[in-house]
Amino acid sequence: FYIGSDFQPSLENAIIGLPDSVRTVDLLDGLTLLTGADGTDPHVWLDPQNMQSMARKAAAVLSEEAPAQATAFSTAADSYIGELAELSGEFDVGLAECAVPVMITTHRAFEYLANAYQLTHRAIAGVSPGDEPSARSLEEIAEFASDNGVTTIFFEAELSELAQTVANEIGADTARIETVESLTENQLYAGESYLSVMRHNLVSLRVGMDCT
Repeated sequence: FYIGSDFQPSLENAIIGLPDSVRTVDLLDGLTLLTGADGTDPHVWLDPQNMQSMARKAAAVLSEEAPAQATAFSTAADSYIGELAELSGEFDVGLAECAVPVMITTHRAFEYLANAYQLTHRAIAGVSPGDEPSARSLEEIAEFASDNGVTTIFFEAELSELAQTVANEIGADTARIETVESLTENQLYAGESYLSVMRHNLVSLRVGMDCT
């Protein structure tokens, strides 16, 4: 199982070289992907509803490959999908009433989440965290943030400086949110998971956008 659309080019290159006996499954297949000037956005998992679809797909493929375990796969998937549905409901309620329903993030990774919960999203940089925004782009983002009463710029790990630049321009705060692309060893040891990290994100978003 993998995520395509050049999200991890080296991985996709390795997959191409696998023997025909290995079944490969792109979890993006069947999902509606967002595109922009800088290409396709692969961060589908930041919408818990997409995670439900991917879980169903994984369970179906595993059941086809190991029919004797189909009931176990289906039961496990149903349980996890239920947890994801509960998480999605928490986002629905938690982000329903926000004084400033605008997410400004350091790179274009949260558009799926914003669209799922009717938020306006703008990114300082492109779909890749390594993208360097121009001075003009920074100026436009700062102007947009100021015009919309934004009080918090959200940043991901290692991109705090970019967020601080815009925040300083408009006198806003910054707050960290996670793309959940990988968990550190410390997070795994502490029992963190997709569900727990996404709930941390929800807390940060509610505070930063002044949600009631």
